[in-house]
Amino acid sequence: MEPQQRESWDVFIAHAGADLGPAKELAAALLTEKLNYFLDAARLRAGDSWPIRLKAVLAQSRVIAVLVSQHSDEAYYLQEEVAIAVAISRKPNASVRVVPVLLRGADQMHLPYGTFTLHALYEQQGGLSAVATALAQLLKDAPPLQASGAIARTTELLDEIWAGLEPELFDENDRRRPEDFGMRYRSDGEDLVARWRNGGEAQRVTREQLDAKLKPDLLHHVEVLERAMEINKAIWDNRHPRRVLEPQSKQVAEEAARAMAEDLAGVLDTVEAAGMWLDDHYIAIRQIVGQTSGTRST
Repeated sequence: MEPQQRESWDVFIAHAGADLGPAKELAAALLTEKLNYFLDAARLRAGDSWPIRLKAVLAQSRVIAVLVSQHSDEAYYLQEEVAIAVAISRKPNASVRVVPVLLRGADQMHLPYGTFTLHALYEQQGGLSAVATALAQLLKDAPPLQASGAIARTTELLDEIWAGLEPELFDENDRRRPEDFGMRYRSDGEDLVARWRNGGEAQRVTREQLDAKLKPDLLHHVEVLERAMEINKAIWDNRHPRRVLEPQSKQVAEEAARAMAEDLAGVLDTVEAAGMWLDDHYIAIRQIVGQTSGTRST
C-alpha cells in the first residue's frame, strides 16, 4: 500500500502572541533564504483545531525556532509547543532540531523549560536576517536520513505505545505482552532487518533494496512519520506516565488509538512499502486502526 504523502516545513516559528511582529519579520527573512516556514498567523485555516494541527505541523517541521522574549513565560500555546518539541528532539538520532532565538530585551532567564542547554541564536547579533541565515546553514548541514534507522525507530515507538493500548482494546484471552510480540524491526548498518524474539533473523532488506523501493517522496514521508510517532509517544508518556491505562479505561484506549490512527497506519504501510511482511501483532493493530478511523478496512 502506498503511504499517504504529507506537507513539509523547513522551520516552525513558535512565538508568544505579543511577539507576532518579530515572528513575521523572521518569516520574511526565511523566504529570502528560500526556506518555507509555518507561522500560525499565516498558515492556520478557518475551522482548524489548533491542538490537532499543532501535532501534525511539528511532525512536518525540520527545525522549531522558539522566539524567546519577556512574554514567553505567559504564553500557554508557546509552552505547549516547546514541551512537545523538546521531548522529540531529545530522542537518540532525532531528526528535528529545537533552536531558541532570543529577541532583543530577552535573556537566559526567559528561556522556556527544557531549552536552557540548547544552542541559541540572538536577534541582537545581526538581526533576524542573520538568524534566518544561521537556520538555513543548520538545515544544509543536517545529515541525510537513514531510512532503515527511521523505519526501525517508528516501529519501536509503535510497539511501546501499543504495549499500553492492547490490554484495554482486546479481551483478556486475546491479549499479549510486549515480550510475546513475534517480530521486531531493527536497523543493521544501513539494512532493515526483521528479527524474531530469540534474535534470529527473519527477513532482511538491504540498503540497495531500500533505495530502489523508497523514492525521495517516500523517504520524506518516513522522516515525517518518525517525528509524528515521537510526538505521539511524548503525548502518551505525558498523559499516561506509567505507560498503561487504568483497568476500566477501554474508552480512553479507543480514543487514543483513534487520535493516532493515521500515524499507526502510516507506520504499517511504510514497513510494507520497504518490502517487509507484517507480524501478527501488526495485523491486529491494522484491524484496530480500521475500526477506530472509519476509513480503512482489514
